[in-house]
Amino acid sequence: MSPGAQGLRSRERSSTSQAERSAPRAVLGLGLALSMLLLLPVSARATNHLTRIEQLLVGANGDNDIQFLEMKFDGSGQNRWGPQPPPGPSRALLTFHDASGTQTGSFEFASNPPMGPSDPANTGNSVLIATQAFVDATGLAADFVLPSALMSPESGMVCFEQNPLDPFFPVNECLAYGSYTGGQESDAVDCPFGNQCCLTPTLNGPPAPGLSSSGAPQSLNRFQDLFGDFECGQENSNFQLEVPSPRNSSGATVQMQPENLPALSDWGLLLMVAVLLGTGGWVLRMRRAQLR
Repeated sequence: MSPGAQGLRSRERSSTSQAERSAPRAVLGLGLALSMLLLLPVSARATNHLTRIEQLLVGANGDNDIQFLEMKFDGSGQNRWGPQPPPGPSRALLTFHDASGTQTGSFEFASNPPMGPSDPANTGNSVLIATQAFVDATGLAADFVLPSALMSPESGMVCFEQNPLDPFFPVNECLAYGSYTGGQESDAVDCPFGNQCCLTPTLNGPPAPGLSSSGAPQSLNRFQDLFGDFECGQENSNFQLEVPSPRNSSGATVQMQPENLPALSDWGLLLMVAVLLGTGGWVLRMRRAQLR
């Protein structure tokens, strides 16, 4: 064999050997890239999507400042609602809408909710978001205190959703009630893995019944699940008017029966009317005389 032919065969063997050594690295790199692509949607859906609205009250005892929202999440890793890591925007927030659908307020979570005991009656970990007026009226501690009464009385919509400033963990749970006429939100668009709720996506449907602060206290309580699955979110039809029984993260609860709420006495009502008429001093003198 000529020296030229031997050199050519040597170069061919070298090229083949180099290609064989490079192939495993290329396959490994491709495998890692595919793994990352597969893991991205799973990671994005691994936090906060197993979360839902449980109860909603927008007023009681004639006072629209007495408000609460009970949320539930399904186990560890579903309560990453606050900044991750702080400081920064919260991962989740609440938005509040009036009867026309106009957003009237929002509430960002300054921290993650506590991981308390699961509800033995209805599964899931409770989180109570309420006004100070609710806490004062019931004595039940709230996990988060709203700065004011942000929920629209009678008709409106409340949503638990991802913060646009931290959109990596998509979630969108909304409850519309009363004579709500605004745009509806879909709970099924973010359902992963092609389960039943994803195969039959629906909007939230007609609003749930309206809420009033007058008469016996009533809240919108979840009485059934959409497809029986935490994963599937909810429809407005999953809620009905019942006696409020809010529960906080520690498992404490209260039945908001009329007799459990402070009410104005007859003298208190008379005094209010008298003050408006400018005769409050006379009513107070009569009351003092009666108590002697």
